[in-house]
Amino acid sequence: MNSTMLIPKAFERFSMVVWSFNAGSGFRSGPISYSVDGKQYILVPSGLGGLALGFATSAFPSLVGLPGGAALIAFTLED
Repeated sequence: MNSTMLIPKAFERFSMVVWSFNAGSGFRSGPISYSVDGKQYILVPSGLGGLALGFATSAFPSLVGLPGGAALIAFTLED
């Protein structure tokens, strides 16, 4: 796996990983959280692209070859 790909992880006490997910690309910003009718949702904007990526690859060669595109990935806990 490319070391620049980020994988969100859920932790419990004592830093034990209890869940993880391979987003397939880097994150565009921090997570977003909201709730509807008492159910919490966490969204992660993922994907790289656009003109900025073209400039960034000269400064950060590890970005070359990362998958392009964009997605908003949503997570919630099961009831």
